[in-house]
Amino acid sequence: MAARKGNKYNERWTEVASKKLFDEALTLAKNGAITLTDIANELDVYTDVFEYICNKHKDFSPIKKRILKQIENNTYKGALNGDYIPSIAIFGLKNNHGWKDKTEVEQTVHQTNVIKLGSGEKPK
Repeated sequence: MAARKGNKYNERWTEVASKKLFDEALTLAKNGAITLTDIANELDVYTDVFEYICNKHKDFSPIKKRILKQIENNTYKGALNGDYIPSIAIFGLKNNHGWKDKTEVEQTVHQTNVIKLGSGEKPK
C-alpha cells in the first residue's frame, strides 16, 4: 500500500538534521577543507545534498554561502603560504569561485555609411 499524500514519516533531511549537517560542514570548512567534496566525503553524504537542502529549506542558503566562502579563503591562503601548488589553487579558484585573470570588455560599434552628393548635377 502506498503512503498517503504528504507523508513526512521517512523524511531524512528535516530542518533539525539539516542544521546539524550544515553546522558540521561549516566547522570542517573552518578547519581547512578546500572543497565541498572533501566536506561531503567526511560527512558521508553526496555533494548534491547541500543544494537539495537549500532548495527545501531556504534558510540554509546563507550558511552554504559561508561554507563556500570559507573554502575559497582556505584555498587562497593555502596558495599564498605555499601549502598548495599555486597553479592548482588558481585553477580551483577560477573554476569554483568565479576568479578571473583579466576582465574582457566586448564592444559593439554601429556605423552607418552616408554618401554626400553635394549640389551638383544628378547622375545620368
